[in-house]
Amino acid sequence: MRAAIYTSKGPAAEVLRVVDKPVPEPAAGEVRVRVAFSGVNPSDVKSRAGVASRAGGFPEVTPHSDGAGTIDKLGAGVDAGLMGRRVWIFNGQWERPYGTAAEYIVLPVSQVVSLADDISFEVGASIAIPLMTAMHAVQSCGSLLGKTVLVPGAAGSVGFYITQLLSAARARDWHCEQRRQSQAGPEHWCGRHHQLQNRVTDRSCAGTDEWRGCRCHH
Repeated sequence: MRAAIYTSKGPAAEVLRVVDKPVPEPAAGEVRVRVAFSGVNPSDVKSRAGVASRAGGFPEVTPHSDGAGTIDKLGAGVDAGLMGRRVWIFNGQWERPYGTAAEYIVLPVSQVVSLADDISFEVGASIAIPLMTAMHAVQSCGSLLGKTVLVPGAAGSVGFYITQLLSAARARDWHCEQRRQSQAGPEHWCGRHHQLQNRVTDRSCAGTDEWRGCRCHH
């Protein structure tokens, strides 16, 4: 199979290589997924660049924790009904050197989640870290019913999911986007109530204390 790897850290163009590797076999309790899309997150980029330590001391790393594809082989003890199942993947390269930037990945069955037929693999590969981060941020605010929430960077992947979770939580949501107004964004997908398109400054947070990226107000 083809896989992207790096054996030293630095800029992608300098350290990433595509190589041929043996197709992995699932152990007991594992599944093998034929990867359709591999999701790239800031943590993956920082690890490869050498500004974060998540990749550990492994001599060779196939990066990326998120992805989506189809289960094509089962390890011993895994439910036979999962064969051929469309799935999205989380923590593919967490605390190990084998991530989703390859044609196949094996991982515990607990790290794959069914993907509905009407959701593309491309979307599936964007679910894990962005949506889990968004869910943690929203749940950390407690009840949001009728509250107003400021979402810096709402045009990003995490912000995109946060806006949908806020809508489900029946919050009144203000969105603050740090981008040029001329740039197209996904705001018409999200059911956003309000949108601020000017660049954020420190003064935009005046009156809030201990700003932590999610502040909830009546």
